[in-house]
Amino acid sequence: MNRYTTVSSVILLLLCFLNIPLAVNSASISDQHPRLLINPEKLKFLQNEYVKDGDMEKSDCSEWANQGTPLLKEKADFLGSKRIHIIGGKSKGARQYLNLESGVEYEYFISVYLVSGIFKAQLYNSNGIKDICVHSTPQGKWKTFHGTFTATDTNTLLRFYGYDSDGDGEFYVDNISVSRARNNITDGAMSRSDYVCWESVGSPAIKEKAIFDGSRTLHVKCHRGKGVRQRLQLQTGKEYDYKFSVYLVNGECKAGIYENSGSPRFVEHITDTGEWKTITGSFVAPYGNNSLNFYAYNSDNRSEFYVDNVSITPSNNLVHDGNMSLQNRFCWKDCTTTTFSEKTIFN
Repeated sequence: MNRYTTVSSVILLLLCFLNIPLAVNSASISDQHPRLLINPEKLKFLQNEYVKDGDMEKSDCSEWANQGTPLLKEKADFLGSKRIHIIGGKSKGARQYLNLESGVEYEYFISVYLVSGIFKAQLYNSNGIKDICVHSTPQGKWKTFHGTFTATDTNTLLRFYGYDSDGDGEFYVDNISVSRARNNITDGAMSRSDYVCWESVGSPAIKEKAIFDGSRTLHVKCHRGKGVRQRLQLQTGKEYDYKFSVYLVNGECKAGIYENSGSPRFVEHITDTGEWKTITGSFVAPYGNNSLNFYAYNSDNRSEFYVDNVSITPSNNLVHDGNMSLQNRFCWKDCTTTTFSEKTIFN
């Protein structure tokens, strides 16, 4: 230990003894992440690269310009947190310009509490107007919209407003975030108006994009063994998190990931009708095969279903094959005292 290390150690001990805070670290944490310890469940919204005041914690609306002339635009404490509160007629609300990179895919979140009327959120750039959501029901509860879009220039307008004509639309908005997409599925949020990213399996009677339950979804109606798929290019041996939602109208639906050989990595057999079912989990891309397929297809004589919010993203888990989904033990090395180890189906 040299004399400089000794002096630094003495100074640090003296600061701790006198209870003097380390101002640089304390200030940086407080300024950059003021809600981190208060609302840890909202951590994903703190990772917001492009929207200013997306968590609505500023006391004023200075980051949110008027869209039209709303009757009321204010920050209000509502249900335990600060939100932006707007009352206004058709096309009246708030907006903000985003500085994005042309040709890059982005992911967005926006949470809305609708009191009355109709709510609409849009992105506007040189490629035209893209509706994020048109929301009329349910009223009196929070609903979060999530999707992806590709920026066509560096200046994109994000705007949200009342969409009813009688002028009594009222809503609260919170947790708006825009960040670069990490999804390995193209058009997983079904935000495109076409279905070119979704290849037919067989010849489904209907394959279309349709507005259902307030947002655009992929609508499929088909006979047994037919449906839709998308080919994936993943990194072999890497763990991925998956999530997808299916609304079954009638019949049955199987959805999941298959290898090119036809072997399933995971498959969910959906039989409950009349409600959205969201499936989540993780898997390891198999070694020696980096091309997988996401399938959603009919497993009955006839069926009809909607698919939305399909995502496959790199896992944050530092342990490879932590869910033991690989058939082999490639990621797990034997200890010197291990007498027997294998992968097996149990319980």
